[in-house]
Amino acid sequence: MVTQKRVAISARVSTVDKGQDPETQLLVLREYAARRAYVMVGEYVDYASGTREDRPQYQALFAAARR
Repeated sequence: MVTQKRVAISARVSTVDKGQDPETQLLVLREYAARRAYVMVGEYVDYASGTREDRPQYQALFAAARR
């Protein structure tokens, strides 16, 4: 029996007011996962600077991975 890989994807934008849209990142990641027949188990989006590790969705992604 072949076990499908389970994946979660994450996107981050730092400024919404400059036209950044996480959907642009998510679309590419979803397509990548679909081409490889990965099972999507979660999507995480943060609107914050990438230098900060206290981003809520970033932390949620790692918590889910630990489970």
